[in-house]
Amino acid sequence: MKGMKGSKALNPDGIPSFILKEVRDELCEPLAILFQISFEQCKFPTSWKLSHVTPIFKGNGKRSDSENYRPISLASPFLKIMERVTVEKLNLHFELNSLILDHQHGFRKNHSTVSQIVVIQNYIQSALDCGITIDIILIDLIKAFDGISLRKLIHCLEVDGIKG
Repeated sequence: MKGMKGSKALNPDGIPSFILKEVRDELCEPLAILFQISFEQCKFPTSWKLSHVTPIFKGNGKRSDSENYRPISLASPFLKIMERVTVEKLNLHFELNSLILDHQHGFRKNHSTVSQIVVIQNYIQSALDCGITIDIILIDLIKAFDGISLRKLIHCLEVDGIKG
């Protein structure tokens, strides 16, 4: 909770995150218990499933064109905390069990599209220095996972040791 933005904006819970940040030491244990119960029972408070969505103008084009806006979602800070804890636990599990390849840069701590570009640039430069021909194929995977089977995803997670 230390890293939370201290926003005064009201989220679906009606509790501004700056208040949670102020009482974080007192909330840690009760939240851990609540998160554990939520996971065990597969139940979450309704307000955690809601968010306030506001369209924000991108700054270019006509304001009358809906394509020139991007949605900003204000979700429950409790859900954000739970998501952060979950992601950290999953990442630790994946790292400890070598389930993520070194070549995977996206969605990893200390790895980014920039670090991926540096790796590729070094590879290309080394190949060029040695007189090796390089072919590059770039594929846009933006929609690649939109149709993934939830059943298959859950099966893959269970195979990798994530159950429940």
